[in-house]
Amino acid sequence: MLAQEELDTRWPALQAMAVPQDLYAAMVGHQGACNDMLSLKDDVISKMRDVLAKKEVEHVRILKNHAEVRPRCMAAGFPVT
Repeated sequence: MLAQEELDTRWPALQAMAVPQDLYAAMVGHQGACNDMLSLKDDVISKMRDVLAKKEVEHVRILKNHAEVRPRCMAAGFPVT
């Protein structure tokens, strides 16, 4: 453990360091990189939702078509599963 006098003599040198400012600058840079990554993820999620919505519309269209065609096929004697 350092003696109090040694701590007192080191204090001015520590105060002169720009460590908090450097740390803040690094944190701001890191935050910017995180925000960029989150923005990209949001874009991917948005695109995936668009694709899902389009596929859902197509799926409903196919189901409706199947519901319309099935009775006709059954009436014509075609085996329908």
